[in-house]
Amino acid sequence: MHPDGRTLFVSAGSRRKNLPSTFSFDAERLEWAHHGNWLLPFAGQAYFDAELEAWVGLARDKESSGYLCSCDVPPVAAKLTSPPSWKLGQDKMFSKDSELHRGAKLVYMGDSKFCLIESLFHKDDQHLRRDPTEMDLWGATSIESEHLLQK
Repeated sequence: MHPDGRTLFVSAGSRRKNLPSTFSFDAERLEWAHHGNWLLPFAGQAYFDAELEAWVGLARDKESSGYLCSCDVPPVAAKLTSPPSWKLGQDKMFSKDSELHRGAKLVYMGDSKFCLIESLFHKDDQHLRRDPTEMDLWGATSIESEHLLQK
C-alpha cells in the first residue's frame, strides 16, 4: 500500500516472455496506472514503514533470497523507466536452500516493528516432506526497522 492510504502497487511478469511491469490501483478512483516495465524487489507483500519512508519486505531475487529489503516509494503519478532504488538488509534471515525450509512471511506489527515467520519441516519428519499439505512448524523472529538495512 502506498503511504497515501488508497493506492496499491502490484508487479507482474511473464517468465516465458520476460515482460515485467509494475502497476498501481487507486481504490478511491477505481483506476489502474502503468508505472514502468520493471518489478518491485519484493517476494510477496511489502509494508510502508514511515520511519524509513520506504516499503519493507522480503527480497525477491534468488541471489538475495532470505534477506529483508527496503525500496523507495515511487510517486503515484510517475511513469519510471527504472525501478526505485532499494537496499538489502545486513543479515540473511533464512535460507531457502535448507531442506527443512517451507516458506517465510514478513508481518508488520506497527511502530516500525516486523515479525518474520518461517515455516519449517521438523527434522525427524522425512515422510512429511513429500506431502505439502501436512503440518508445519513455525518460527518467529521480531525485528525493528532500525536494524534492518545497510546504510
